[in-house]
Amino acid sequence: IGQDIDGSPVAFERVNQVLQDDLRAHARRATMTERRQIEAARGREKLALARQHAHAELASRMHGRNLPRFEAILLQQAWGDVLSLGHLRNGEGSDGLQQLLQTTSRLIDIVAGEAGGTPDPALLEQVRTLLDQVGYHDDDARAIAAQLTGAELPGAADLTTRTALLVQLRARARLGDGSVPGQD
Repeated sequence: IGQDIDGSPVAFERVNQVLQDDLRAHARRATMTERRQIEAARGREKLALARQHAHAELASRMHGRNLPRFEAILLQQAWGDVLSLGHLRNGEGSDGLQQLLQTTSRLIDIVAGEAGGTPDPALLEQVRTLLDQVGYHDDDARAIAAQLTGAELPGAADLTTRTALLVQLRARARLGDGSVPGQD
C-alpha cells in the first residue's frame, strides 16, 4: 500500500485479501489443534477408565489368594497393561475381553499353585503374543510369560534374572504413558 502512490482501492482490496487469507489459515490451524487436544484428552480418559477396569478385574481375581510377590507384580504391571488394552480394543462385555479375563483367571490359578498339571505351551505363546502387543521386547515378553505360566523355556539361563526383569519393568513406560520412565 505504501508503494502505491495514488492509493487505489484495488491495492487496498488486494492487501485485505492477503490478510484475510492468512487469518483464515490461522483460524483453521487453531481449530485443528483444538480438535487434536480434545481427542487426546478423550483418549487419555478412555485409557484411565480401561486401567481402572483392568485393576479392578485383577484385584477381584487376586483377592484372598496367596500369590508370590514377584508374580503378583508381573500380573499387576505387565498383565495389567494387557487387560487395559483389551478393555480399549474390545469394550466391556465383549467376547474378546471375556476370553482375556478367562486367561487372567487361569494365570492367577497357575501363579497361586492351584492349577495342577504341566505347563501349556499354547498358553505361554498366547501370553507372550499379548505382551508383545503392548510393547514388551520379545525377550522380556518371553521371560514374563514363562514366569506367569510356570513354563521352562529353552535357554532359560540366558533370560533376565528376576531382579533385572523387575528393574526393566519399573524403568519401562507403561501403556499410554507419555512421560519418560523413572522421572515421575
